[in-house]
Amino acid sequence: MEVALIAHEIFVNTTYFLILGHVAAAIFHRRRSDGIWSSMVQVWKEDE
Repeated sequence: MEVALIAHEIFVNTTYFLILGHVAAAIFHRRRSDGIWSSMVQVWKEDE
């Protein structure tokens, strides 16, 4: 049971890290205005 809890904790922490990294990258490209934001978020187009 302890192994399952440790594995679960590692999985959850990895998931949080990946989500945070993805959000940070999206904000970086939004501020950089290099067109990547527009390709990822097609509902909200940038003025070019």
